[in-house]
Amino acid sequence: MLGAAVRVSGGRYQAGLALVDDAKLVAEQSLAAPKDVSLAGQLDELYRRTRDLISEWKPDELVLSVTDHVGASKAAVARRAEGAILAAAGQKGLPMETWSGAKLRGAAYGKSKATNVKAANHFNRALDKQPSSKETGFAAAVARGYAEKT
Repeated sequence: MLGAAVRVSGGRYQAGLALVDDAKLVAEQSLAAPKDVSLAGQLDELYRRTRDLISEWKPDELVLSVTDHVGASKAAVARRAEGAILAAAGQKGLPMETWSGAKLRGAAYGKSKATNVKAANHFNRALDKQPSSKETGFAAAVARGYAEKT
């Protein structure tokens, strides 16, 4: 299962991809928007790098953690990056699902008011090794959460 997540820092996306098989973190990659590149160039690079990782890692499915509860300008950046990831997966014919933070929290704790960070930590505790970044951590958590619920 390939998990993907996007966060925004300093007006630029930070995307994370994590390939998870049961409790094993098989591979992970953090993809930051390149500096001094147009928005179109940034999204093209994210699309190409995601497509190449899908070719290399050969996942069976993609689950994307979609952005929620952020301001409008951050949401716009995140959603464009999410679109590039979804386009790369679609181009490779990869089945896709999207999960919100609410779904991740619900999978971890039911109707609790847990935070996204707490829910991610819940799923990542069982991994053989911990993800190396915040964005790959969320990507791994959404992959594990989705896999456990299906």
